[in-house]
Amino acid sequence: MEVPYARTAAVAPMMAAQLDGGSARASDAVRSAVRAALVYADLFDYPLRAEEVRRFLPGCPATGSEVGAALADWPSRLGLHFLPGREHLVELRLARAQWAAATLPEARRYGRLLWSLPFVEMVGLTGSLAVRNADPGEDLDFMLVTRPGRLWTVRALTIGVVRLARLRGVCLCPNYLLASRALALRQRSLFVAHELAQLVPLHGFAAYRALLAANPWALELLPNAEPYPASAVDDCLAGARRSVRLLAERCLAAEVGNRFEAWEAGRKIARFRAEAGQDTELAFSPDECKGHFERHGRRIMATYADHLAAAGATAWGAADG
Repeated sequence: MEVPYARTAAVAPMMAAQLDGGSARASDAVRSAVRAALVYADLFDYPLRAEEVRRFLPGCPATGSEVGAALADWPSRLGLHFLPGREHLVELRLARAQWAAATLPEARRYGRLLWSLPFVEMVGLTGSLAVRNADPGEDLDFMLVTRPGRLWTVRALTIGVVRLARLRGVCLCPNYLLASRALALRQRSLFVAHELAQLVPLHGFAAYRALLAANPWALELLPNAEPYPASAVDDCLAGARRSVRLLAERCLAAEVGNRFEAWEAGRKIARFRAEAGQDTELAFSPDECKGHFERHGRRIMATYADHLAAAGATAWGAADG
């Protein structure tokens, strides 16, 4: 989802005026964090419910009552909180939520198909659909965790699923793959912490918890973001799919699998690194394939810092972009 960059001048005066007041029941730290959370969500045209504001408070542990007190300073409608002058986003969020609800079953079906592939240890739904803020026609974004030494084999197999979905008019985008031995994310910013907190683990609970444990810095940036419980993740794979997956893993674990992995990794890493150039937001190695070629995270963090600075505030978690 693109960030509307031209809004800073219009929003900043209203935000600055809003800073003059403040609830006596909320600390300055909580009020500042609430402001930062609303500004960040506004980049995605996404007004927040009170529990979501608390979940995405940057760098500030807080109770629900503390957040509620701070939110008294901000406009709201239908339980959704937003920046001054942005009330129209309430209807937009509700419309997007309806489309997301209709699309999620299909995303789960494709997620289960990805889970059926050999050497896949986690399938997570990411992007705008993960927070029910997607427009019609947007990609279905996935993050995969794979067995070590088979990441590029898994990627090659996912391309088949992507092409199958395309025949049905569905655009799948499994654009981030990590090997389970390399779960510590290189980039550390509020944007990346949000992506991690918003990830919906569809399959592979153990790998999901290992991913969170390998990135404790994200909890420092979003200390109120609780992980999904095991009950929300479906790890079952029975019947023919399980048998086919086990057979494929057995075949590809042999020397022929090693050769294919080395060949696929060698040619794709060289190609993608050449295309990426000096873009540090991309990463291609035997243990990682991160193909966000639009520099989305860097642009979002730059705009977020601009919006807060225009209101005389400081950006949270801007390091590494």
